[in-house]
Amino acid sequence: MAPAFALAPFRGELHAGLTVIDIVPKPETTALLALAREKGCPAANGAAMISGQADAVLAFFGIGAA
Repeated sequence: MAPAFALAPFRGELHAGLTVIDIVPKPETTALLALAREKGCPAANGAAMISGQADAVLAFFGIGAA
């Protein structure tokens, strides 16, 4: 993400009963994740998604094992 990327608008409020997952892998903490954690929400970035898809992407391009 570009350093000056603004937090996308959303409706409602964040509270500790919500889990927030941002699919953006970098930066590790986006504006959304920082706000979510500030409000007490469990939060995760997109690194796990990228890791989980890596083998499938490589196989799609004929680079790795399926």
